[in-house]
Amino acid sequence: MSDNGWKVAGKGKGRWRHKPALAQSLNRELTLEDLDKARDDILLLEKQLLSSSLWNSTKSALSETLERFQWDARELSFRAYGLGSFCRTRESRRQIVFAKALVAHLKILGDVFVFEPQFHEYDSILAKELAFTASPLSDDALFSAASPTLFFMPHCPRQLYNNVLQSNWKATQLSNAMIIGNKFSNYYLQIRPRQMRSYLETSEAIMEEKAIDVEYKTEWYNAFNDQAVITFAKAASIPIDDPLWSFSPDPAAVSSTGCT
Repeated sequence: MSDNGWKVAGKGKGRWRHKPALAQSLNRELTLEDLDKARDDILLLEKQLLSSSLWNSTKSALSETLERFQWDARELSFRAYGLGSFCRTRESRRQIVFAKALVAHLKILGDVFVFEPQFHEYDSILAKELAFTASPLSDDALFSAASPTLFFMPHCPRQLYNNVLQSNWKATQLSNAMIIGNKFSNYYLQIRPRQMRSYLETSEAIMEEKAIDVEYKTEWYNAFNDQAVITFAKAASIPIDDPLWSFSPDPAAVSSTGCT
């Protein structure tokens, strides 16, 4: 977790301990030279992504998923969380490039937001150049998807996924949410006592996921391993008076969800 309460994508637990140079680069003051280098690198990464097996797998997963949805691009909105600083790390640049490709591929005409507590003003400039609305303030993914919404959340903390579900835990609303992020099926394998179940564990009965494949040891692996397209189309077929929708987790379960 960062000091701001978010785990930044791509930074494993204890990883900085062995990479002091990386930790130092993440704390130093950014310059206009950093901004220019990030711009150039993003152009390069865009070309690499569109010709990669990762992108082909993503398009396939999206195609299979969207066959059951008839979402209007004019109504579809996009919200990205926890991508980190584009001017500081290449993993963050890979993720914003991926986000841009998603918006273009899906022809999203609605709002496209990027939320990141670690944003520097230069990151906000880059985000704006890529047609995103950037915000250093977070709603912690507690966003009510009254209309179709794609949540782009690669390697976010477990709590943020739980927050998306909590904010949309209604038969008439949960099917509006699509998540590209950590495979929920991996969370379901983590056995937890019934009294410690959160919305995340409870979603197993209505969750569907299509894996996004990325080759091991390729340059895209760290940013996109164990990711999937996650939807909840089944939610719309469950009656509003079903006990599922009255689920309320124990406060201890919510506070102990932790990070991935």
